[in-house]
Amino acid sequence: MFKERIKKIYVSLPVIRSMVLRNQKDKYGGTGLGILWSVINPILIALVITFVFTFVMKASMRHYPLFILSGLLPWFFFVNSITESTNCMRQNLDVLGRFVMPKEVIPLSVTISNFLNFAAGFMIILPVFVLFKPDILLCLLLLPVLIFLFFVFTLGVSLGFSVLTLYCKDLSQLVSVGTMFIFWVTPIFYDLAAIPVKYHWMIYLNPVFSYAALYQSLLYEGHFGSIQLWLGAVFFSLIGLVGGYAFFLKKEDEIIKNT
Repeated sequence: MFKERIKKIYVSLPVIRSMVLRNQKDKYGGTGLGILWSVINPILIALVITFVFTFVMKASMRHYPLFILSGLLPWFFFVNSITESTNCMRQNLDVLGRFVMPKEVIPLSVTISNFLNFAAGFMIILPVFVLFKPDILLCLLLLPVLIFLFFVFTLGVSLGFSVLTLYCKDLSQLVSVGTMFIFWVTPIFYDLAAIPVKYHWMIYLNPVFSYAALYQSLLYEGHFGSIQLWLGAVFFSLIGLVGGYAFFLKKEDEIIKNT
């Protein structure tokens, strides 16, 4: 069954491409800077956080904006993907009615669209990391592996959320609140060492932590990251994809009926 689904997804690649392009047009078609907003937004937020923590709270971390951006860019990819996935089925009923295709194509196209935004922004800002942190060049060899694991994890969560909304009409609002909470308990703009050790278990239970910490290790700190972080990233990628896809397949027959 799984092989058949993969074949059907492959056959649906033209539809996926069309949906990705439509998503990009809807998101950036009316703007002057277009996809550049995928990097402008994280930079502006990083500058605001830098001002608050450097000039108000007197943080003394060297190249602090780069530390924030190393975790903030992938964070935007994750949040935008799962947020958009909560309404993607309802917004694409016309596509489901016109084409015979696996329904998972829709959350997949949402994730791919946001990944392209992430990749574009990342390629723009990456030379800045290398300029200020030239010792990270060797670590960049592992960056494609981390990006792949994070994409798989994000796709799995997006698949699950795309059908979970059938049972919770307010899911998009709950996701907004939930992602805000996760953002503040994920060491993106502060170092893990700033958290008392007795609360570290809360951070480790956060599935986004492993990825954020590895991005910071590779792009900011210039080392490959601990084996525990990599094992955590692999574990959450597998759990996220298998669990999200299994839940999606179990509930996909209810999509049309409940949307």
